[in-house]
Amino acid sequence: MRIKFGSIVVGGRGKLGGQVATASNTGAVLRNNVIPTRSATKKQQEQRSQFTYLSQRWGQLTEEQRQAWLNARDIWQQRNIFGDDRRLSGKALFQKLNGNLLSAGGAVMTSPPRPLVGMQTTSISPVIDLTAQTITAHIDSFDGDNFFKWRVLLTRPLTPGTTSAERFLVLNHIGGQRLNNNPVVTWSQYVKDFRTPAVGDNIWLGMQAVLTNGQQDPLLFAKCRITP
Repeated sequence: MRIKFGSIVVGGRGKLGGQVATASNTGAVLRNNVIPTRSATKKQQEQRSQFTYLSQRWGQLTEEQRQAWLNARDIWQQRNIFGDDRRLSGKALFQKLNGNLLSAGGAVMTSPPRPLVGMQTTSISPVIDLTAQTITAHIDSFDGDNFFKWRVLLTRPLTPGTTSAERFLVLNHIGGQRLNNNPVVTWSQYVKDFRTPAVGDNIWLGMQAVLTNGQQDPLLFAKCRITP
């Protein structure tokens, strides 16, 4: 749960009952106190390992390099869900952009980049062919000048009644610009991760462009209903 505090309560930290109050660069947060019931997943372990690695790399930067990332906060200023302007710390900006690049198979940047013009992608259209055993996507109106990699996210086959599938998206593949009208993932890999799709299933595809500076475009996703 995320709220914006009013004029009476202007901040909060710590736990009270089943709630935890904290603050982040995106604003004040009040969330449920969650007690993990299982060990970390492989994805969580990879994220923690990446966070540790980038923290170590930050410590290896010169003082001038760290100051440059701090100075870059203004040009990377963004707005949170409440419309408030927020700036990341120099270290957080370093970790965010480099984390995006590392996840897409890129290398760590030691100097802060400038924001770039995004891919200007307007829509994606997935096509699933059971006979050919392919999952492809048509990507409309994109400019690849600053393009680095696509993050491809897919859901398992879902029942027709599932109307919101964003939480089911799983990072399945990192691919190049050639993904337009070409397989976004191999059929065998999809079946291995989930199961063989059947007529009547819905599969949601999400695609997000990672730019050469570590910037990510908004995630676009679309549904494909499998028909005979």
